[in-house]
Amino acid sequence: MINTLLVEDDLYIQRHFVERFSEEEDIRIVAAVRDAFEAEGLCGQGGIDLVLMDVQMPRLDGYTATKEIRTLDNPFAANIPIIAMTANAFEEDKKMALASGMN
Repeated sequence: MINTLLVEDDLYIQRHFVERFSEEEDIRIVAAVRDAFEAEGLCGQGGIDLVLMDVQMPRLDGYTATKEIRTLDNPFAANIPIIAMTANAFEEDKKMALASGMN
């Protein structure tokens, strides 16, 4: 079972989508937060195997949040897989995700 953190400002729609997808992939949403600041705190605590990160959030975007998670003084947070969730699928978007530290 993959313990997953969902970081998304529109949790209602995305959580439904992710939960349906996760039924087939052995993924369990253990926490869902609307704010990237909360995600940073949870990633530093451990117990999360994967982060699904929205890249466009109002207070702190997913790219910046990922950079900050990667710099936490915690080896677990530095290596946790972070997957971008976005409707933007251009090569530039992929490059920005990878440059921020997303997998």
